[in-house]
Amino acid sequence: MKSANGALSMKMADKPITFSAPMVRALLAGTKTQTRRLISPTKDAKIKPGDILVSWPADLVVRQGERFRPRYFPGDRVYVREHWRISNRWDQTAPRDLAPRSMTVFCEAGGSIANQASGEWEPDNSYPVERPDWLGRHRQAMHMPRWASRMWLQITDVRVQRLQDISEADCREEGLERGYVGGLLPSYRGSPDLEWRIYADGAYGELWDSLHTEPGSTWVDYPWIVAYSFTVHHGNIDGFPNTSGNGVGR
Repeated sequence: MKSANGALSMKMADKPITFSAPMVRALLAGTKTQTRRLISPTKDAKIKPGDILVSWPADLVVRQGERFRPRYFPGDRVYVREHWRISNRWDQTAPRDLAPRSMTVFCEAGGSIANQASGEWEPDNSYPVERPDWLGRHRQAMHMPRWASRMWLQITDVRVQRLQDISEADCREEGLERGYVGGLLPSYRGSPDLEWRIYADGAYGELWDSLHTEPGSTWVDYPWIVAYSFTVHHGNIDGFPNTSGNGVGR
């Protein structure tokens, strides 16, 4: 459906998004309000990361008639998937076969979500303090069910840009850790296993390259990306009404 100005208009929807443990901790801490993702082409497109794009008419990018479509749009609700574990009694059970909201879900970034004393299915970011002996095998973020998610994001802005066009302020909004070199100079790093850097863009570039190693996708390759801005909401997404009236992903 097209809007009055000719741009394609999409209904708001609920969709999943995955984050690494350091980025989940940044979301919990309130220091991350943006994320950047490599552009993915539609099925009929032949564009690869690093190709030159020429326009951005609100909802798609065009190069020689081929289209990229962002996965998320302003107004979408996006539930966070992260690395997780449950009781070892369920180690042989696939996520799709687990009984929803019937067990404690432990998050690799720390904290959990479970049926609390209040009777509500809610997160507890302070439990457990130490890893219990009943924990089962590690499960990938992509396999986390919607009911096991402990937070969701509301997309507020979508931009297409070259990766290195990110501003210093936007680098900080990507959830970089902040500290001081020698107790004096402000410094940044993307995760505990990366070096402190005086400049935020240098720290973000290192973080990006730690997650993207394929040719054409690294910081120096100058790829095209989609930058999503969002607000963070704590709690399972199904505990919050979807006022758009559409909870089905596109």
